[in-house]
Amino acid sequence: MRAKLLNPPHIGIDLIGSDLAPSQIIEAVWELKKELSDPVRFTLFGTKEISSYFSKNKDTNISFFPSTVSITMGDNPLWAIRRKQDSSLCQGIFFLQKNKIDAFVSAGNTGALLSAAKMFLPPLPGISRPALLALLPTKKGYMAVLDVGANLSCPKKQLVQFALLGIAFQKARGIEKPSIGLLNIGSEEMKGTVEIRKAYQELVEKSKESSHFSFAGNIEGKDAFEGLVDVLITDGFTG
Repeated sequence: MRAKLLNPPHIGIDLIGSDLAPSQIIEAVWELKKELSDPVRFTLFGTKEISSYFSKNKDTNISFFPSTVSITMGDNPLWAIRRKQDSSLCQGIFFLQKNKIDAFVSAGNTGALLSAAKMFLPPLPGISRPALLALLPTKKGYMAVLDVGANLSCPKKQLVQFALLGIAFQKARGIEKPSIGLLNIGSEEMKGTVEIRKAYQELVEKSKESSHFSFAGNIEGKDAFEGLVDVLITDGFTG
């Protein structure tokens, strides 16, 4: 994990695998750069065929790194990251691994992205697996939900770690003391699977020891969008 960001911050963006055409993503990056008040560098990753676009549109803070192959949505994730390491997705992860960029964004094959991150990047301290996070609107603001698909079933340890990730995310958005909830079939303490009940108990204990978050307990699906919590924790299949 890098101690500090590059100056200016440097973001990598995968042009391949999205529902949008690469040219649309490039145009969006150009528009975003115009709107930013502080300088930011971008490296865009894509196949060589896209390089002609950059010969016509030059910007010292936007560069292009060509790749020879693409990872498709139908590719097996592990097969893809082993056999297609010159893809835009893998090259972006390698740039992040070598501290050439501060962050990497991809809308490509989710399984390949998570597998590559797990295989090539060091995890955050205390976090064993990556999770997918979705920011969803509620009646009182926006709620971070995780996991939403990276891990189909989760033991207590991972559910608690996902809570910590959600807390950090919402704090970065300006929420001083995020509230946490566990998605469950009922609000009572003893409802749910064994792992959810274990996670409930650990979050109760951690909330007593910490001033950084509060624990609201179990949240039923029908109440999820009432705005009762800032972070909602669940396994990836349910999420």
